[in-house]
Amino acid sequence: AQRSVGAPAEGPLVIKVTTKRSAAFYARAARELIAGKGPAGPIAALELQGWGNAVPIVVSVAAELLSDGHKFVRIETALVEVETTVSTSMVEVPQLRAVFQKGAAKATGSE
Repeated sequence: AQRSVGAPAEGPLVIKVTTKRSAAFYARAARELIAGKGPAGPIAALELQGWGNAVPIVVSVAAELLSDGHKFVRIETALVEVETTVSTSMVEVPQLRAVFQKGAAKATGSE
C-alpha cells in the first residue's frame, strides 16, 4: 500500500532502496521521515523495500532504525522474477521488505 506525499496516512510510506545511494543516505532519510520531518508530515509507518544487491542496504538501515528504538511491524522476504536488462530472460532476485513504526526516542548524552 504505497502512498504519495499529501495522501492520507493509512498505509506505510515506502522507501525503495537501491544501490545507487549509500546506507547512510537511506538511514538519514528514514530517520527524518519516521520523525515526521519529511514532506509527507507525520506517518504511521515506514516501509523499506530492496531487491537484489540492495537487500544488504535495507538490512543496514533496519539495524540503524532498531538501534534508534523504532519497532518492526512486519518483515517479508521473497524471490521475485524480473526481466533482465541484457536479455529478455527472467531471473529470480531476493526481495526484502521491512515495515517500522516510530518508537520512543532514545536519550542522548548525560543527564
